[in-house]
Amino acid sequence: MLPPLCLSASGGGVAPEQQAPRHLSASSEASGELAGQASRVGSGRALLAADHRGRVWEPSQGSHVNDLRQSFAAEPGARVRASTSPTTFPRYLVPLPGEVPAAAANLPGERLVLLTFDDGPDLQGTPLILDELDRRNLRAVFFVMGQHIVRNRPEDLARRDLLRKLAVHGHHVGNHTMNHKDLCRNPDALAEEVDRAAELITYATGVRPLLFRSPYGARCHSLDRALAERDLVQVGWNADPREWRGNSENAIATYVTSLLARATAPVILLLHDKNMAAVQALPRILDWIEREKARVAREGGVPIRIVDYSVLLPEQHTTPQARSLTR
Repeated sequence: MLPPLCLSASGGGVAPEQQAPRHLSASSEASGELAGQASRVGSGRALLAADHRGRVWEPSQGSHVNDLRQSFAAEPGARVRASTSPTTFPRYLVPLPGEVPAAAANLPGERLVLLTFDDGPDLQGTPLILDELDRRNLRAVFFVMGQHIVRNRPEDLARRDLLRKLAVHGHHVGNHTMNHKDLCRNPDALAEEVDRAAELITYATGVRPLLFRSPYGARCHSLDRALAERDLVQVGWNADPREWRGNSENAIATYVTSLLARATAPVILLLHDKNMAAVQALPRILDWIEREKARVAREGGVPIRIVDYSVLLPEQHTTPQARSLTR
């Protein structure tokens, strides 16, 4: 388990001298692909996170991990839009004021599904999801909140250790801010909300978050600029069963499978790992996908496949190892 964080005098943050190691720069940041390698050589914990003496693994110069990191970086000033091309996956962002919505993405010959989970980590739901994904050799993106891992209570230490486990198992731990604030309505909080969460995630996993999901899907020019400056790629969604409304496991599974059955574009599925109805619905959704694969193989139709976050990378920068994680 990671050592405790040193809290500031106010008790609400990380003291500057004890923050996440700042030498995890673009030249020394790993990815879910690296986590897959770590799992093949052992537990991988020494590779992906600071050990008890504070040492952090860094790839050697010229490592393919560096190329993978750069391929995630948004170009300064670039707008990440819900468009698709032979090298991009739609990100389904809310259009900016005055911006013409991007044309709907077409299926690339198969139904592609990216699994994402928000608002964790949750000590009950997240391990169940991890076990289910491990059993099926699938990868997902977990957009986590810094407030769950900032203190030194036993549950906070356990959640930090859980984040490290997610990274070691090949999942991407993305940034969902510290406190789930709408950063377009609270622009003054942007730097602290995004940067503190990034530091905490890096401390817990040894991997700087490369993907960002804006609370409530909020989007504005100031947020776009700030994310571009930080080389963060914003990711939206186009499938949301809204389980926070109190929908049952059955309602969630029915909504998602019905949507996937008639999908005409790639799908980014939004679920919440702290919602037990969604956690319990996940195996049913994945079972349906397996049955659908078998039906298509038997009767014909549009194939369906779960992909990992490497689909957000331009193809020319995606390494063979990263591509191999798609299922």
